[in-house]
Amino acid sequence: MNFIVFFAVNIVNVAIIAFLSDHQATEFLKGYSAGNLIFSLILTLLMSSSGVDDGQRRLVAIMLSLLTGLLVFIGDSVWLVGLVYPLALLLVDYAISQGSASSVHIRYRLIGVFTAVTLVVTPSLIEGIEFRAFVLVVVALFLLLRTNGLKKLQINKTIPFLATIYLCYSGVLFLLPRLDLAPDVLKIWYLCAQGGLVLQLKILDFEARGTATISSLISKSFVLAAGFVLVAVQFIYPSWQAFGLTALGMVGLYVSRRVYLVAGAPPR
Repeated sequence: MNFIVFFAVNIVNVAIIAFLSDHQATEFLKGYSAGNLIFSLILTLLMSSSGVDDGQRRLVAIMLSLLTGLLVFIGDSVWLVGLVYPLALLLVDYAISQGSASSVHIRYRLIGVFTAVTLVVTPSLIEGIEFRAFVLVVVALFLLLRTNGLKKLQINKTIPFLATIYLCYSGVLFLLPRLDLAPDVLKIWYLCAQGGLVLQLKILDFEARGTATISSLISKSFVLAAGFVLVAVQFIYPSWQAFGLTALGMVGLYVSRRVYLVAGAPPR
């Protein structure tokens, strides 16, 4: 059930990119990839550092939530909306999994899925994304104000872990929109990379947070499926640069799962 809900959440995020116009997609993905790179790094470092206590993590997350709400209000460009959107997703994600809501996290993740209705009831998709980001920030603040602190991620070797993750995931997604690809081809490659990489990352992420365990069969099935899609996209929309970037990212995340997780960390 945990993984099904996670899958539904990510289907929404992939669908957003798929339904953007080619022009909007180029600008949105430049902002989204930059925001994902910057804010993922900041929050993962915060959540994995032993020198920061649970209360301090909560306080920083609250401040970032307020900042996100402000940026949503002043956002007047597709690029800025793309920059802010991943921060809203990350904040609500950590507020659910690392706060006191972790024991009933499926309920709150379903709320995240249902906020997708804002994408179809607003005048434009970009406005829907802005409104969804605002709703997610409100949920994050609600959860953060009800908890005493955010628990540390269960990972080894924080700095090498961060370097590997952000080269393999955020680095790939940051570089893809900056390759010399036609807008329609960029959308396809970005969807392929995000889909394949996020499966690897989220399996690692679930295990690092201790919120769920993933069976070996499911893990191997997703790795094979991601590899098949990667080869298929390269055959239909050939780009050795995009193929090489995505393949290196997938391999790097696969190896990271076996190196950096705390062995025997029990699920919550």
